[in-house]
Amino acid sequence: MVRKLLRIRNARIFLFGNAVSTLGDSSLWFAMGIWMKELTGSSAWAGLVFFCYIAGNFFSPLGGVLADRFPRRALLVFANLLSAAIVLPIALVHGRGGIWIVYVVIFLYGVSGSVIGAAQTALVPALVPPDLLAEANGAQQTLNQGLQLVTPLIGAGLFTVAGGAVIAEIDAGTFLAAVVSLLLLRMAPAPVLLRMAPARPAAEAAAMVGGTGGTAAGGGPRTVMAGWPPGSGSSGPSRCCGRSCSRSGSAS
Repeated sequence: MVRKLLRIRNARIFLFGNAVSTLGDSSLWFAMGIWMKELTGSSAWAGLVFFCYIAGNFFSPLGGVLADRFPRRALLVFANLLSAAIVLPIALVHGRGGIWIVYVVIFLYGVSGSVIGAAQTALVPALVPPDLLAEANGAQQTLNQGLQLVTPLIGAGLFTVAGGAVIAEIDAGTFLAAVVSLLLLRMAPAPVLLRMAPARPAAEAAAMVGGTGGTAAGGGPRTVMAGWPPGSGSSGPSRCCGRSCSRSGSAS
């Protein structure tokens, strides 16, 4: 079933973008914890990084609301671009005096991540047929969980070699790669729902005919063809007001 899933173009592109984004996510917050330990010498300050990230994830219900209210792909594109902008201020941190920037960024990072996660889950049904939905969700979760096991080690290695600012820039690049993958998806157009115009009330329809009374000259009920102008000669379907319907020129 996984092979059948990977034959679908949208599924391949989506899983690739998701993998790249997850790679940057887990690398960043773990490397930031190491950096705070290095700058402050305090394990408590390092642990505060993880606390800020978890606190941001408490906004997951907000992500679900947004995913229900807005188009999922457009929401994901916006959230990924916003996340790329959020992480860049980390490059401004050059010493202990700027560590507050890291904590603010990591908190906002957690908030945006909760929105991205909810929107990704909501987008999957639009990318694969119903019989492969369970496999698609399973593949997404397996990929995320598997990468989260190895990406902290990658983040630690990158921090040792390049530093925290470079990791933030790399993470911003992974968000841009996710945006590109989203734009490459071929989404089916949303169905257009057509609604029938409601019938006009009898009094309003009679007023449109131009009569001053509620009855015709002969004293009988005036016949009104709702939706069809009198004298138009249209042979289309009609809805009549009153107890009897007749067309002009019919046999008496």
